[in-house]
Amino acid sequence: MRKGILFFDDKYTYDELEKELRNSRDYYLLPYIETEAEAIEYAKMNRVDIVIASASRPGYDGIDMIQLVRDNTLKDVKSILVASCHCQGVVNSVMKYKIDYLLFQPLRFDCLLRRLDDLYDEEYEESKKWIKLERMAADALKDLGVPANLRGYSYLRTAIVVSIDDSANLEKITKMLYPNVANYYNTTTSRVERSIRHAIETAYNRGNVDVFDDYFGYTIDANKAKPTNSEFIAMVANRLKLDC
Repeated sequence: MRKGILFFDDKYTYDELEKELRNSRDYYLLPYIETEAEAIEYAKMNRVDIVIASASRPGYDGIDMIQLVRDNTLKDVKSILVASCHCQGVVNSVMKYKIDYLLFQPLRFDCLLRRLDDLYDEEYEESKKWIKLERMAADALKDLGVPANLRGYSYLRTAIVVSIDDSANLEKITKMLYPNVANYYNTTTSRVERSIRHAIETAYNRGNVDVFDDYFGYTIDANKAKPTNSEFIAMVANRLKLDC
């Protein structure tokens, strides 16, 4: 699907970029907008994929315009700021407001098009990485005998993946990991915790004992017999991380 670009700069530059994108299969320019009020109204009513704003155009601040669009649309919006100078204040603002790219005037369209492609190359690579980790986690859960029809199966798979991606989740399982998984599935942290515990209990009671021993060995608390939620997630995540 072609990506729609809101471009906040002078009309001449807008028209020149429109010519560059006229035959593009990937991007197109949205209508020319001059005021903050127009930007807000347009973002509320239309799909915006990318915002490109000049930091030096009279009448508004480019970073403010990017923020206005972000605040008034329902989807994540990519952003590029075009500045007239390479000063530390501009660089700091780009980092502070999490703007994707900073370009400098005079704006070269060939450079801009490469940066546009980079925005979605990174997104594509992240998506591929997530899918790969989900498959690895699913294979591990299958080996361990976690039934795929249980609600806790999906929660466990996601908990393992996010723990591989950020090990801090394993250090704060109650305050960080469960809420992250709950947000992903639009549910509660208590439901995530209970469902994961039930899935682990089911796998431990019905699964292959040799596979459990291979994964967990002597790390399981002998008094509890089965691994706790944190033990299970941490051991599987750490093992899969070595295979990445």
